[in-house]
Amino acid sequence: MPPSQNISETPSSSKILLLGTNQYCHVLDNNTGTVRLIEGPYRLVIESFETVIHVSRKNILTDGEYCTITNPYDMTTKCNRYGDIRVVKGPAIFSLFPEELLDGPHRNYLLEDDEYLLVKALKSFEIDGSKHIAGDLYHINGPIEYIPHKYEQIVARKKCIVLSEYQGIYITDTQTGTVKLVSGPTKYKMGVNESLYVKYYSDDEMKSMHIEKETSYAPALWLLENEACKIIMEDEFRIIYGPKTVLLKPYEQPYIMSISGGTPKTPNQLKIWKLRLGPDFCTDRFNVRTKDNAVLVMLIRYKWKFLTTDEYRAKIFSIKDFIGYATETMASLIRNIAAKYNFEEFHANTSEIIEKAVFDTDHAYTFTANGFQIFGIDIKEVTPNDPKIAAQLNDAIKSNMQVYVDKIQQEAKINSEKELVEAQIAIGQKKKALIELENENIKLKTIGAATIQREATIEAAKGQAEATKIIADADAAKENLLLKNQIELLGGQDNYLQLKKIETMGKIDRIILTPNDANVFIPEGLLQ
Repeated sequence: MPPSQNISETPSSSKILLLGTNQYCHVLDNNTGTVRLIEGPYRLVIESFETVIHVSRKNILTDGEYCTITNPYDMTTKCNRYGDIRVVKGPAIFSLFPEELLDGPHRNYLLEDDEYLLVKALKSFEIDGSKHIAGDLYHINGPIEYIPHKYEQIVARKKCIVLSEYQGIYITDTQTGTVKLVSGPTKYKMGVNESLYVKYYSDDEMKSMHIEKETSYAPALWLLENEACKIIMEDEFRIIYGPKTVLLKPYEQPYIMSISGGTPKTPNQLKIWKLRLGPDFCTDRFNVRTKDNAVLVMLIRYKWKFLTTDEYRAKIFSIKDFIGYATETMASLIRNIAAKYNFEEFHANTSEIIEKAVFDTDHAYTFTANGFQIFGIDIKEVTPNDPKIAAQLNDAIKSNMQVYVDKIQQEAKINSEKELVEAQIAIGQKKKALIELENENIKLKTIGAATIQREATIEAAKGQAEATKIIADADAAKENLLLKNQIELLGGQDNYLQLKKIETMGKIDRIILTPNDANVFIPEGLLQ
């Protein structure tokens, strides 16, 4: 604490010093040379042989604070323990004895669950049943509120390294020098003798893997489907096929390939650490000379792939610049082929000649050294190198094209006229069919009308017959009812039948036969 202004406010001639509650002072005995502590509140009478060295405010520690005191005063021996240390934890209020040195206050270490302290033992001691030897390094793990022991030195406050999936870091053991790869997902706490290891890469490696600088984090090398890479370590190697994510071990390096690029192909244009197994394309441009010394510039596109059978799986990285090697080989073969034909023959049948000469029965050319296979050749351009020949060829091509265009136009005209005639015939046939359809419609309408009339007449007759039947049925029902009533009135069916018999007999015409010479008298009533 800074000295209080009471020192200057107390003249040397004064014999009395008043100390407040939060004040203390050191008083020197000029006879003995000893210094004593005086704490307030206190009314100090200063003797003539005493001198007030200084007046200070007491030290206050709040909760969560601590401080260390070097050369602490021992209340038992009444002497300072020089070279020793005492830790004072808050909350507290205290004065410093003479010769005591204060370091603090400091905040307690509040550690989260992913934090820890790297601590060094300054002296051998035992605490909470744990023994620590001087010079030992050990961890204090969170979560915790920690106050260091007086013989502990906080070397560093660290956080665990959180690694997600496909992440990794390089860790070195400072005692043994060994380096290891730690991969996620994990929350890694470095050991007391561990530190991050920086892995260095060549310029080609950083360029191909898109790494800007050396780092302690392992780069994730992503292999997609139909891709492969070669990982080397000293005199060993392993070939990895995708899909897969590769984290390089500390002493592993990717096999970097320098590939030809551009058109025409130029060496060392691309730096790659992985191969696409194809199918894919590459294009090259080169000159050939025919048998009649015509120089042609050829633009060719090759379709290629790597064979991944058991025979070739370990060979695909055998040729470092597989594109340059393949295109150079193809160019040499095609030059040899072109030298066997004259200009006109080769130019007119370029594709057929090359494919027949290059491809075998499998219609592919395979490089047995690495399983690289060309299975398609597309001739994009065949142009004479001599400008005059090229101009003449262009004129010939234009002339042939004009002839071809004229022929196409003539054929188109003939086809158009033919289509016109066929269309007119078709229109006539359509008209004839339409007239026939109209006549058929008229016929159908007439027949339909007659049919409707006939059906209407039949329906009317049916209606009339049904009406007559209904009337007859009604009359019959009436007669039956009357008959039933008559039978009931006559007292039964027998009487009714007798009555009907009499009525019937009454209606029979009477015929009277008499001889010609008979004189018969016929009553008048019988003649009625």
